[in-house]
Amino acid sequence: MSLKEITQAKIAAIVALAILVISLVLSQTAAPDNYLLFSLKRAQETAFLKLKTTPSQKVDYMDYLLDQRLSELQTVFNHKSYNYILPAANRYFTLAGQNY
Repeated sequence: MSLKEITQAKIAAIVALAILVISLVLSQTAAPDNYLLFSLKRAQETAFLKLKTTPSQKVDYMDYLLDQRLSELQTVFNHKSYNYILPAANRYFTLAGQNY
């Protein structure tokens, strides 16, 4: 590999990493009606939950997620995104019924 190819590969990797970081930051405030960012947000939440090691850490994080699901439900209702109200409510009640 030439020096030019290595430099291009490094630049491409930096750009890809920057896009990923920006997407992760933007996904934190994503509402259910933004499918791509919201899916990324949910995947990130699942990964963070799996990283919790003690039952109390899991319960605390699940409590945080439950507050997030309620906030998302309120956002969907306030934006009058009526197609997303039932799925948002289902996510809230599913999370509320989980045991950890």
